[in-house]
Amino acid sequence: MIRNKLKRWSRVYIRSAFKLGPLAEMPLDLNLVFLQRDDGFYRNLKYREFEFIMNKGISQLKKRPLKDSQKEKAK
Repeated sequence: MIRNKLKRWSRVYIRSAFKLGPLAEMPLDLNLVFLQRDDGFYRNLKYREFEFIMNKGISQLKKRPLKDSQKEKAK
């Protein structure tokens, strides 16, 4: 049940970010990895907290320079 919630939230976030948000201009292939946390961490996680963490991660991605293969995809 928790895995399904995280998958659904990830899809919703990424779709909205590609349409209107910070990912609109970025060519990427995204893989999300959820690390093991304390009992109840993911169960008690709210979407707003998830969204905040994802926004923080995306802003860090935007600061990284593109590799040559990514630059070609962007053209």
